Amino acid sequence: METKNMLLIIFLIPLICFGQRKEFNEIQGKKGIEETINAYTEFLEKYPESKFTEKAIAGRLKACNKWAGYQINYHYKSYKYTVSGKNKYLITKHLNSIKSFMDKCPETDSINSIKQMLKETIWQNTTLDNTQDAYKNFQKLYPNSEYENELLKKIEESAYQKALTADNESGYIEYLKNYPNSDRKNTVDSLLIASKKFALVKAAQKGNLQRVQEIIPNSDTEIKSRALMEAVRGALYTVQTYEYDKNGNITFKTKRKFEVPRETYVEIIKLLIDNGASPKLFSYEEFGSVEDRASTARAASQINKKNTGITVMRTKIGGEINENLVPYRKSGKSVYIILSIHRARDIMEILPEQF
Repeated sequence: METKNMLLIIFLIPLICFGQRKEFNEIQGKKGIEETINAYTEFLEKYPESKFTEKAIAGRLKACNKWAGYQINYHYKSYKYTVSGKNKYLITKHLNSIKSFMDKCPETDSINSIKQMLKETIWQNTTLDNTQDAYKNFQKLYPNSEYENELLKKIEESAYQKALTADNESGYIEYLKNYPNSDRKNTVDSLLIASKKFALVKAAQKGNLQRVQEIIPNSDTEIKSRALMEAVRGALYTVQTYEYDKNGNITFKTKRKFEVPRETYVEIIKLLIDNGASPKLFSYEEFGSVEDRASTARAASQINKKNTGITVMRTKIGGEINENLVPYRKSGKSVYIILSIHRARDIMEILPEQF
């Protein structure tokens, strides 16, 4: 029995070696460098102790070093000129390529250079995201890196922008708490004072009824009146667009500028007036900036230039606006603001007893 087993082994060894040689030789014919590395890796996992193990290890290392050369050459030449730190797709693609290389070739002679490339590319990606979380994640990944000074400035800048976006007391207080010695301290102090003073105005503008109820007892008449102006703006601010159907008939559509229901703004308006706000303290001119009114006038002018005989749109505050303007020029993309918030009669519809 033992003799038969020995004969079987003696017979199979050449066949096994032949199979291993065949697989090893097939690797030499691979064209793609990554494909070659994968093939060497699979061979070594399949045959950890074979006649070709050392050659496979050497071949894999050679392929990894060659791939590393390609990565380094691309990173410091073509990639830097192509990306310029602004192409998210190319940065992500390059980043994934480096990570894939490091997973497959950790033993390469150039691993330190590759790690530096990875850090540089992650930093590029971080600055492109330009968020506080992204910068903090980089700081955790690479503490005390060569980017540390710039990183700290970016984190502070991001915190400042976050405070500006929030534009409320808590946001400014948090910024000053985290950056008490900031160069922006005086600016943020001023913004904090203004935020406290105009908190009621901002709450009314955003249609935050609960916040208005909280702040209104501590606000003076002028602030209440300004808040009233913003609440009326929120209630009335609509834009009207038009479109043609397949028969050439025009249809006007009106949509609200703000997501808060009109009824909420009406509640705020009533609350403000009950607490001493006066609509007589502000001018209708305040309902829109010079740019807003000029934009409305330009829209009217363009319509009339292209359509002879159409009544001129009047943009005077409190004046009537012709709601039946029908431009003859058909365009799927042309949208005109036909109605504006600068109409005294609309305010009177909400608060007739005040006028």
